[in-house]
Amino acid sequence: MHIVIIGGGKIGISIAEWLLAAGNEVAIIDTDPQRCKYIDNNIGMVSVLGDGTNWDSLTNAGITRCDTIIATTPHDYVNLIACQLAIDYSKELDNAITTIAVLNQSDKIELFNLLGINTIININETLLKELMESFSVPGLKHLMPIPEQTDKSIISIRIPREVGLHGVRLGDTNLLNHIEAYLVITTDGSTSHPTEETMIKPGDQIVAVTTADIEDQIREMLVSGPYETQV
Repeated sequence: MHIVIIGGGKIGISIAEWLLAAGNEVAIIDTDPQRCKYIDNNIGMVSVLGDGTNWDSLTNAGITRCDTIIATTPHDYVNLIACQLAIDYSKELDNAITTIAVLNQSDKIELFNLLGINTIININETLLKELMESFSVPGLKHLMPIPEQTDKSIISIRIPREVGLHGVRLGDTNLLNHIEAYLVITTDGSTSHPTEETMIKPGDQIVAVTTADIEDQIREMLVSGPYETQV
């Protein structure tokens, strides 16, 4: 896929690195020559010096053949106009360009929705949600709901230090009785499919599927140690 990203800040660069690693073609539009130079020197020659609200700049970035446009600037009007240009151009195509925009000011949400942007990322709402989770759910992070199964969600469980330096066998904890575990990510970045014999250590993460009522029980397990609490 070819993806056009508006804004070469931290968000734009992080998204570009992820997309490039997955084998996609990327172009990043930014108005700052120094930032474009940094992008080209660090992640490849993918920058386009220009303005995301300018059609010529979008054309230079490959808007006429792109699949998705992602507007990530801290200026809502830029993100809005860039997506609007892509939507207007898409009306002439068989396959519409997917539009994704960062929303910096929540009071603009109705305007973004009215335009018909496919995905709106509300920065303030996202930060608030993460902040609340960091206080209320130590060790457990809610990643996303599963649309087809409204009672289930994908979560990330970080193993607490209470398991001890040498870790614990996953089968000796009570976690597998309450989750569908799909992936273990160790502190060194390696991944594996979890089994009862898998050893988990402090800082490791388990990506799993569970229901909202079980999330509360997992929270209790993490507070006192998953190897101690029986649910």
